[in-house]
Amino acid sequence: DWAQLFETMPERFVVGSDIKFGQKGHRGEGEYEQEIKRFRRMLGALNHETACLLGSRNAQRILAFKPLGPDACPP
Repeated sequence: DWAQLFETMPERFVVGSDIKFGQKGHRGEGEYEQEIKRFRRMLGALNHETACLLGSRNAQRILAFKPLGPDACPP
């Protein structure tokens, strides 16, 4: 089960969308909103720390950047 894998090795995964607005085959903002809702449901099923790692912190670590605003995943 994916949730168990994510919980076991949360530092190895990131979540992100690959939807490109304006490209052929793209159906519009509704498609993006549905994709984000699916991500949020998936992250909501995980424990808080795992969700934060997959949702933002792993990408920040890999790409070596600091968020511009407050941490979206406070402890």
